[in-house]
Amino acid sequence: MAVEAEPEVKAIVSAEGVTEEAEVTSEMPSNDQVSKAEVTGEAVLFKENQVNNSVELPTDEEPIQPSLSAEELDSIVNKYTISEAHNSTWRDIVKKYGDITHKSNIKNLMLKAACIEIICRIISGLKGTAAQGLEMTTINQFESDLEDVESTKIDVSWLKERLHMLKTILGQSIQFSVMGESFKLKTEILAKLTASIAEDNSKIEDARKEMAKQEALILESQESLKAKKEEFKVVQHAITSQHEEFVRLRTAADKFLYYGTKGFTIDLL
Repeated sequence: MAVEAEPEVKAIVSAEGVTEEAEVTSEMPSNDQVSKAEVTGEAVLFKENQVNNSVELPTDEEPIQPSLSAEELDSIVNKYTISEAHNSTWRDIVKKYGDITHKSNIKNLMLKAACIEIICRIISGLKGTAAQGLEMTTINQFESDLEDVESTKIDVSWLKERLHMLKTILGQSIQFSVMGESFKLKTEILAKLTASIAEDNSKIEDARKEMAKQEALILESQESLKAKKEEFKVVQHAITSQHEEFVRLRTAADKFLYYGTKGFTIDLL
């Protein structure tokens, strides 16, 4: 028969502000919950990242445990000498998971107590760390410490699973933050390129308008040139004709002067 876990036990292995056991989801947590780095990406990028990197979180199923009376609970809790700072945490663990040391391969109670202290220290570390302060190095150290405890056959699967979940979420949160920064940078570059393209298009349009004006001016100048060439031909032809007449008249004038000097009857007789 499963024992109903008390409310305060549900959060004993949850970092403050991180997903509670009662609210397990496959969605990535928000920026304020897990990521140490400030996330600045757009919501659409978050959804794309979520599809490809969904986290398989632990289920909400309560572990099957023996029904413990108050006397049995006290017996297990008081079997080991645990520091006062961790005594409450150890009691909560026993309430929810029973005697996690019953399959341990070590007999020395002091060694078991030391292992329990490690477990409680990890839980206290998670509870005392804000989501923004949770670092991958901290989780890695917790996992390393837990491996030593696990080697003694003390049941820490529940805590190991939670650390793995937090590590996965934190890793994806960091990845999301990096992708968000990359997305922001590319968006800024795109905005600059858009403005530059608009400026170039404006210059091209202005140049086309200027070209149209110049082409109109060229056509006008060509028409004017054509008219002036025609006029030039007319004037040139007139000059040629006039020159011929001028030569003829000059000959006549020369003769007139000749006779005026020699006498108009010089060759009559």
